Amino acid sequence: MAPRNRLSMEWDGLISQKKQEAEQAVMPYVNPKMNAVVTAVVAGYDTPVQLIYGDIKLGEDGFIDRETSDQTVVILDGEGKRVPVSIKYVEELEENIPVTEAMEQAA
Repeated sequence: MAPRNRLSMEWDGLISQKKQEAEQAVMPYVNPKMNAVVTAVVAGYDTPVQLIYGDIKLGEDGFIDRETSDQTVVILDGEGKRVPVSIKYVEELEENIPVTEAMEQAA
């Protein structure tokens, strides 16, 4: 095998490995209903939390539309536990990063 081909294969392998590492780092935090990594401010928590399940819609004013959003969402608390939370306690979305963008940032 020519050295160029071997180097090309090694490079491809490294890229593949980095993509897998990025996926492993990001996927536990992906909200499948929003196809994004979502961080939210939730009443009762000192810091923003990951919103890992539930669809939250924003109105034209940029605020949460509680009528069209899921009424219960799931967050990861500070200890990494999944906690169901009523939409009425979700104060705002701090970040809403599409999965592809989150993967690129993690790589």
